[in-house]
Amino acid sequence: MKTTKRIMGWACLSAIACLAAALPSPAQQAGGVDSAALIAVLQSADASLHDKALACKQLAVVGDDSAVPVLASLLGDEKLSHYARFALEPMPGKAGAALREALNTVQGTLKLGMINSLGARRDAEAIPALKELLASDDLALADAAASALARIGTPDSVAILIESMSSAQGDRANFIADALVIGADVLRRDGNQAQAVAVYRAIRGAKLPVRYVIASVRGEIATAGDEGLALWEEAAGSADDAMFAAAMGASRDLDPAKVVPRLTQLYTAAPAERRGVILLALADRSGEAAAELARQALKGNDADLQVAALRVLAKHGAAQDLDLLGQVVGSDNPDVRAAAQAVLDTLDAPGIGETLAERLRTAQGGDWLALAATAGRRRLAAAAPVLREALESSDAARRSAAITALGAIAQWDDVIALLSRLEKASADAEKDVIREALRTALRRQPDADAAAARLAEMIAGSKGETRAFIFEMLTIVGGKVALEAVLQAAQANDPDLQDLATAAFGNWMTPDAAQPLVDMIESGKAERFQVRMLRAYIRIARQLNVSAEERLAMCRKALELARRDAERELVMEVLGRNPGPASLQMVMEEMGRPATAEAAYAAAVAIGEKWSANRNLVRQAMERVIAGTKDAQLKARAEAVLNRIR
Repeated sequence: MKTTKRIMGWACLSAIACLAAALPSPAQQAGGVDSAALIAVLQSADASLHDKALACKQLAVVGDDSAVPVLASLLGDEKLSHYARFALEPMPGKAGAALREALNTVQGTLKLGMINSLGARRDAEAIPALKELLASDDLALADAAASALARIGTPDSVAILIESMSSAQGDRANFIADALVIGADVLRRDGNQAQAVAVYRAIRGAKLPVRYVIASVRGEIATAGDEGLALWEEAAGSADDAMFAAAMGASRDLDPAKVVPRLTQLYTAAPAERRGVILLALADRSGEAAAELARQALKGNDADLQVAALRVLAKHGAAQDLDLLGQVVGSDNPDVRAAAQAVLDTLDAPGIGETLAERLRTAQGGDWLALAATAGRRRLAAAAPVLREALESSDAARRSAAITALGAIAQWDDVIALLSRLEKASADAEKDVIREALRTALRRQPDADAAAARLAEMIAGSKGETRAFIFEMLTIVGGKVALEAVLQAAQANDPDLQDLATAAFGNWMTPDAAQPLVDMIESGKAERFQVRMLRAYIRIARQLNVSAEERLAMCRKALELARRDAERELVMEVLGRNPGPASLQMVMEEMGRPATAEAAYAAAVAIGEKWSANRNLVRQAMERVIAGTKDAQLKARAEAVLNRIR
């Protein structure tokens, strides 16, 4: 039964998904479309399945009774039935009669589809036929009929389900119970409260698995007014954990004025293992009341309750809770500690930032370190002045915490302060922390070009490690302004600047540095660093995101600029990673240079192993490799390529 039902469900979903994915929405497609023209498409022997599917989709929006006959004629078609139902389901008028008639003629998954559509239409006239199908020996049909009766959701359709429940067993009892819960919910939404309560009570009175009883309890609590509140009190005080859980879930459906005092009283009297659940249920109805109880819970030693209390304060806490959270974050229990830290890092309450910054001014020792870390994770600008002062502390741990936090906060004043500290630091460990903080801060700058301009201004007045790191930061920031700054430094008459700038090109993360590098090499500027710049250029071709055509052009240019064999070999490696006819041609040309022939042979084999669209060209290349290489393994690989393409 479940397999058949699943097939039917996937068939319906596939039809709709196919339409939705391939085509614009019905409203978009149907605007201005003539219904008669769509009907003509469905009647045409020349129209494709796609065209007819589209016509059905549009008719779902603009169709009327005139479209019903042709759509009805498709309900027995294995390929178009689901599309036709899609069109008929929302139509008023005669569409229901067409679906009801088809229900009597189609079989298998198509019949299941008709049942589903009648349920979706909430077609009360289909109730007699669905009642018959509910008694079918075919459990897939009976299941679908039960679901349709539930969705129709009239007192009559649900009464049929109640009547059937009395004799149902096994799978039939389960799917009728499912349908009864749905039917009762539909009755409730339609305003038939008394009938809905009667159904919920019928479910509770039947011998059904506990999940149905729980669903009916929740439904009745939400529907039955004062009687529902009385049932809630009964379930909330039940020793049965499932009933208790149902009551807590149903708390969301009750009037806060009535349920909040009851939850508060229940919390006070409840055993420890239930208090966390009650507290969370209370938070859904009154954050203020729950927060007060949560503060009390945090002063105890029940770890599970403390975690629940912290979940409450995460949503409903206040700035006044900062000291309490600071105490709890030192808990020996890792779950409590993690939950408290999460609240400190994310609590969004009026004044929390200012309060945290003020605490940071007066805190000492471990408390200060923890607050500094929190300020960094929150990227709390209000704490930055205190953290900058701490950069001059004699306490290494305090300085390190301040450095990391300032890197996370990432204001430009913090970048300046960190660079200043980098010049003063003597310990390698502290310098490493500062550099990492600066990298973080630079990546978080909202305006990369503005940051690059400021860094460029610092170059002239910097020296040593600080100057070197400014160039590293320019590579992190990237962009047009940063590139221009590095290019100017590379063209300067200062060898130190040329050294740092050309090294920065070697770490550039975007391909916009490629042409400036070519221009520098061809101009002869920074002559000492020509090889370095060419390698930076080749690295861009190898690693960065450029088109295949650009990469091949760069390889050709690099071979033109290369003065040493080592760089030509690097180009061969790039070509070997990018198979194609042009790559292979360039590699074969390089085979004629004895000093780099082996690198060309290796690149040719790498290309041949991945690409063989032009078999003649690959064959020529492999034959040259076999004839020329001194590497036995490479020769064997070339022979394997030849054997594969023969």
